[in-house]
Amino acid sequence: MTVIFNHLPVENSEKLVELVAEHCAVLQEGLKVVDQVGKDGKRGPMNLLAVDTRGRLVVIDVATQPEDQLLVEGFAHVAWLCRNCSQRTDFVTELDADLTLHPKLILVAPDFSTTLQEAVEGSYGMSIDLFRFRLLEVKGEKGLLLEPALTSSAKEGIGAEPDNSLPLPGEDIVPLAEEEIATFMSMDHRFSL
Repeated sequence: MTVIFNHLPVENSEKLVELVAEHCAVLQEGLKVVDQVGKDGKRGPMNLLAVDTRGRLVVIDVATQPEDQLLVEGFAHVAWLCRNCSQRTDFVTELDADLTLHPKLILVAPDFSTTLQEAVEGSYGMSIDLFRFRLLEVKGEKGLLLEPALTSSAKEGIGAEPDNSLPLPGEDIVPLAEEEIATFMSMDHRFSL
């Protein structure tokens, strides 16, 4: 028997946020959504706010179209969360959150540009996951497919804190030769002698 999946367009961002909230365990095991913009949205501008099993706050931002602006908005929402949570102990106690852990950012969109993925890979010290979504229909039933595009959780290790240090040069990094350094320095007037 052949099963046919129909790819459906997502026309309503609020519906997409609801679907992601319903299936947040796919994004990370044990993830619990605690606030959703559009429901009451009392805890911030992000689409969804969640808490993971370690008590770390997780910002989940969703877009119906691929756009690099989603990363900028995600950074702004994490910054808003950091600024405002430290002032509200009731908020932290209610969510059983640990503010010593830097919040995690999860972005959900149909796809991500190479530029956005490279920016995420270069954001050392911050945990950011990217998930692609597809709204599908099978035999009249609709469902949401979430697949990881890039996850930081594999780098962190289970139960470990992310390493906030810059990577050390490894075998895959070749140091510049002295003449290459001299060439680069000559291209920029700030390095001229």
